[in-house]
Amino acid sequence: MVSDKTSTITFENIKNPELWDTEKPNLYRLSAVLSEKNQIKDSVSEKVGFRWFEFKDHGPFYLNGKRLLIRGTHRHEEQAGVGAAMTNEQHWTDMKSIKEMGANFVRLAHYPQDPEVYKACDELGLLVWDELPWCRGGIGNDAWKTNTKNMLSEIINQNYNHPSIIIWSLGNEINWLPDFPDGDNAEKTNAFLTELNDICTPTRSNKKNGY
Repeated sequence: MVSDKTSTITFENIKNPELWDTEKPNLYRLSAVLSEKNQIKDSVSEKVGFRWFEFKDHGPFYLNGKRLLIRGTHRHEEQAGVGAAMTNEQHWTDMKSIKEMGANFVRLAHYPQDPEVYKACDELGLLVWDELPWCRGGIGNDAWKTNTKNMLSEIINQNYNHPSIIIWSLGNEINWLPDFPDGDNAEKTNAFLTELNDICTPTRSNKKNGY
């Protein structure tokens, strides 16, 4: 289906796929081609996985219907001598080290991560907490709020096909060291967090945005 320069591709006949999990991160390659008069104008190919998960009441986490104890750590995107200008090999080395130490979960730092990081987590079987780039500072003005909402929408649009991601962050240390007058007002913060939550939750109100 194509409308307003947006195309929606649906799959209705996928039966019994090999599910993605932390022990067997099964992936499938999906390719989409844009053609005109039998000539290919553009194409994209990505690896995807099939899985489902839920957090039960009082905390237990289930992946594909099986209870899983989450063991994880946090990772900043930087190394000595290069800072954030890391190579793909260095990204993979970090993620492999996390997997090899026995973790099955990683919380990424509060700024956009290199695409290679998500690919590594998909292929290694690491669950991901993907952070919104809102770190400290409190609540700002309308322009600030619009920018924050846009950032959340963008990270979801960029990364929602990664089977490794199970949590979209809504902020980090958000009321600490406010930069704005009344920026640490808890009531205002909770109201804005509700707005952010609506963006990343597939409810009737935001299905029109493709989530």
